[in-house]
Amino acid sequence: MKLTPKVILEGTRLTGKTDLAYALNEHPRLVGHRRYRYHSPLISAEWSGFTNEPWGRGLIDFAPEETAHAIETYETWVRMFELQRYYSWIVDRFHLSTIAYQARRGRRFDFGWLEERLKPLNFVSWPGGRSCPSSSST
Repeated sequence: MKLTPKVILEGTRLTGKTDLAYALNEHPRLVGHRRYRYHSPLISAEWSGFTNEPWGRGLIDFAPEETAHAIETYETWVRMFELQRYYSWIVDRFHLSTIAYQARRGRRFDFGWLEERLKPLNFVSWPGGRSCPSSSST
């Protein structure tokens, strides 16, 4: 059976998450035996994709006027995960980082809809925090 891990690595900048993601991408207990070397896609909400400047705003630190753009981006990514459910995904920072960053600025977001859509895909958030397993947890 093909292994299709789906991991969300949450944490602050420069804590080794990207290095961990690359290591996980090669670990046979996570990705299984592969005939040749390749990496699962690594995507990140940390990318500054909302501006054309280094260290610009993105999915975590978007401005209030970019809220609709940010939510649409999350909707697009989760739809891509749903359409490619038998693919491996490693995500370097996602909605939990957005919630934490925006809350420090007095803005509250409910990503329950996103977590509900991640559950049937067996995504797991690490470290700690919330997880989205498909089986019920206590």
